[in-house]
Amino acid sequence: MSVVKICRTDDLWRLLYLGSAAHRSPDAALEALASDIGWRRLYFTSKLQLQVCAEGLEFSTKCWTLCAHL
Repeated sequence: MSVVKICRTDDLWRLLYLGSAAHRSPDAALEALASDIGWRRLYFTSKLQLQVCAEGLEFSTKCWTLCAHL
């Protein structure tokens, strides 16, 4: 498998995200967000954007709009 293909796999970005995050096991909301936008995008999403998505917006259209601009 080439390096480019490895870098495009969601598994790699999941490991990188979980390795860099304060928590090691993602909750259901984080898994749902990652399945919708991908672990790579989640990895590069700011913590503030994730907090907004997780706290008050319950993955509403506004939340997805914030996350889509990454």
